[in-house]
Amino acid sequence: MSLHTAGKLLNFNPHLHVIFLNGVVLDDGSIEELGKLDKDDLELLFSEKLLDYLKEKGLIDDAVIENMSSWEHTGFSVWVGEGKSVAENREDVLFLARYLKKCPIVLDNIEVEEGEEVKVLYSAKFDDVLETKEFSPLDFLAELSQHIPDKWEQTTRYYGVYSARSRGKVNELEEEPGLEEEDAAVIAGDMDRTAPSSYWASCIKKVFEIDPLVCPKCGGDMKIIAFIHDRKEIKRISENLGECDWRAPPPFSKSANSDTDIFYNA
Repeated sequence: MSLHTAGKLLNFNPHLHVIFLNGVVLDDGSIEELGKLDKDDLELLFSEKLLDYLKEKGLIDDAVIENMSSWEHTGFSVWVGEGKSVAENREDVLFLARYLKKCPIVLDNIEVEEGEEVKVLYSAKFDDVLETKEFSPLDFLAELSQHIPDKWEQTTRYYGVYSARSRGKVNELEEEPGLEEEDAAVIAGDMDRTAPSSYWASCIKKVFEIDPLVCPKCGGDMKIIAFIHDRKEIKRISENLGECDWRAPPPFSKSANSDTDIFYNA
């Protein structure tokens, strides 16, 4: 489940994108399939839960809830799409997964008009009708900035077999002797894990002409054991090795068309 705040024209429109299994995973690993979902029931349940939460936090009272409930259009809306089989519709499922956490802004929808006053035009289709909203450059940045999450704010949640707790349980069971592979696969959701990419190493090699996975002393291949981000640990290890705990990027090699070496400023 992913939280979104942007409407089609970058207006503030909080909503959720959700992908879920069409059933409930039971303790024996079998799945109890769901019947057809009634979006009206989901809409009513969602609105009741949210309004009760806002009331609990003291942000609204019973009078506001009663007033909103009397509106013909309360502002709450639920849309339910068709189920997809991963085996038969892998590309469709991947598209849904990407859409779950899509960017609030679409670059193709932006047009900049230059003149005495620069204007930013942002367009989107509503029921096949193209609508455009006009901004000054600063107003456009202000409109966009309201959709940037706060520091450390998590906008994606995992539940059920995909939750951290369930995946942690699998890791514990895998360490126990006698665990059947089928049992671990059921709890983990039978998700394949791809090998980590070394693309970053090729990028460093292209820019600095240095292969970070080749030992500078013996020329042998190296492998990554761990990435250490804690500054205290970096400083402690560097002091133990007698190394400086920071350094400037390495210089570029001499250009073929120039007699001057190019260096980065530290």
